[in-house]
Formats: sequence, structure tokens, C-alpha cells
Amino acid sequence: MKVDVRVIAATNVDLQRMVSEGRFREDLFYRLNVIPIQIPPLRDRKEDIPLLVRHFLEKFASSLTVSQDAMRRLMAYQWPGNVRQLENAVERAVALGGGRSQIDTAALPPELVEDQPSPLTSLLLLPTMDWIFKPLSPASSGS
Repeated sequence: MKVDVRVIAATNVDLQRMVSEGRFREDLFYRLNVIPIQIPPLRDRKEDIPLLVRHFLEKFASSLTVSQDAMRRLMAYQWPGNVRQLENAVERAVALGGGRSQIDTAALPPELVEDQPSPLTSLLLLPTMDWIFKPLSPASSGS
């Protein structure tokens, strides 16, 4: 049985540099590097954001629209997590939309809204695990 296979692979590391450093197999690099496609990060192609948002809305809730302020914030954000992070933000906004017909800034993740801490900052502000589990300890139950 003859099999014809094409592999599409993606990475965010410089494989050519890794080959020169001896950290990636050269033969595998040349097998994979038949037609390289360089796609810039989302922060460098802001014009794609409205199209991607529309695509994700069709995937999660086709009847919703996005307010101008929410779209402005989506376009202003740097998207360190690229398209996956944008998709997650749209999915979150749909889930938190409360049955509204339009996504507004209140449904966006905190890091997209001015003067809101990022999720990582919020985690740093959480009380310690001792405080969370203290009410569960036998000493605090009064027995």
C-alpha cells in the first residue's frame, strides 16, 4: 500500500537557529521546511481582528454583534496569546453576554478593559491557601 502524506507543522521558535545550535535535527528540519509560511503575530496585523472576531462569533453565536467600544479595545490589545487568545476572549464574551444582542466591554476579559488588572495580577492578589482552607480545619469548626 502506497501512502502520500503532507505534514503541516507550526512553531513559534526559530528552528534554523536550533539546528545551528545542535538542538534540532537538521534532517528533520529540511523535511519539514518544504514550503515555509511566515505569519506575523496578531499584534502586527490588527486589520485581521474584525474578520477573526466575526468568524468566532459565527462559531459561538452567529446573531451577536460587537459594540464599537468593545471592538476598539479588541483592536488596541497586543494579543500575546495570538489568535487562540482572541478566540478565547470572544468565547468568554459570548458566554458572559447574558443573552444580549451585542457584546460590550463588560463582557471582555479584564486585561482588555482599561484600569483592570490582568488575570495574573488578580491571582497574585488572592489570599493564601491557608486562608481558604482555614474554615475546613477541625480547630475552626468548634468541635
